[in-house]
Amino acid sequence: MRSNGFALVDAILALAVILMVGSIGWAGWRALVDSWRVRAAAEGLVSEFCRIRATAVQANRPFSLLISSDGCSYAVVRPGESRRQWYRWPEGVRCCARPLQPVTFYSRGTAAPGGTFVLEAPGARARVVVAVSGRVRWEWWNHEAESGRR
Repeated sequence: MRSNGFALVDAILALAVILMVGSIGWAGWRALVDSWRVRAAAEGLVSEFCRIRATAVQANRPFSLLISSDGCSYAVVRPGESRRQWYRWPEGVRCCARPLQPVTFYSRGTAAPGGTFVLEAPGARARVVVAVSGRVRWEWWNHEAESGRR
């Protein structure tokens, strides 16, 4: 007897293959999305530092960047000012390491204290480095590879 279509077994096997390929791709997709989020947060933080530095020079007053205790948001303030507006990083990104004191930019464009901010999501990690001269940069950071070099 000749069949003109697919049997139920054929459809189930095809579905199983599609699901297996999809599950392999899903893990890679999640890691890619996490790296995009960390990159957006790192570039946003560098942009915010540059904006704070320019504002401090223009206004001839110091400005600081504070990180919340949970590491999920930040605020820009003038020292001595209590009013703060908190901004959140992309979902799943948090600042897991930062200088002990808030970074403050002064009217000459310098920063104190300089330091490193580490932004992470489950699949990616980047660090933003603020130099005392006021220069700010970001880079991908693989802690495991760096600790293996020592």
